[in-house]
This record gives sequence, C-alpha cells and structure tokens, in this order.
Amino acid sequence: MQQQVTASPTPAVLGSHRIPLTANRGAAQTLHFPTPMLRDIEKQAHRLDGGIGHCLRLAWNLASAEIGDAEARERVGASRLLRGRKRPQPVELPLITWHDVTVEAERQDRSRSWVLQRAWLLARQRLLAALR
Repeated sequence: MQQQVTASPTPAVLGSHRIPLTANRGAAQTLHFPTPMLRDIEKQAHRLDGGIGHCLRLAWNLASAEIGDAEARERVGASRLLRGRKRPQPVELPLITWHDVTVEAERQDRSRSWVLQRAWLLARQRLLAALR
C-alpha cells in the first residue's frame, strides 16, 4: 500500500518550535535576515537555479561544523552583510536540516535565524568559489 502525503500543512515539533510541513516532507519557517544578506542569498540562489532554502541548505552542509567555533564566529562577526534592517523570509528546508539547525540553535541559546546567518557567512566564499 502506497503512503499518501497531503499538501495541507501539518505541524512538526522540533525542539520547542512548531514547523509546518509541506507535501515533499520539507518544512517551511519564517526566518529573519538583514536586507544585504537576503539580497546576497537571493542573488546566489538565482545563479544556482534554486531557492533561498537550497542556498541555506548548502551553506549549512558546508559550515555546520564551524558554527560553534569561537574563531569562526569572530571572522564573520563584523560582516557588512549583517548590517541593515532585518526582513522576514519564508524558508523551506528538509526536516533533518531543520532538526540539526534547531539543535544547534538551542545548544548556543540563539535563534535559528542567527545560526543560518552564520552558516551563510561561513560557507559563502566556498559557495562562490564553486560557482566560478
């Protein structure tokens, strides 16, 4: 018997957060990004023929091990991409990625937005080099 997946959002609980599921077993959540960073992610997403979630998933895969490193955080702490007004942005990621981001955010007592912003900044140069 084939399992059916409906398109109606079903909440998943990751840590203390409820995240609505989509039909492809990904999850959508609204995060907040500084405007310059959001523009940068959108630009790279266009180059990759993907969405913002795709770019952030790649960044997470490349940089998740460095997120907790104090030296790495210092490297990105003064980035110009962190300046500017923060804008809400819906982001869809696979459930396993949301789980990993949520665990790291709770471990560091930070938001998922903060964790994914740092992942983007840490992975950005490697992603840009791969696109050349």
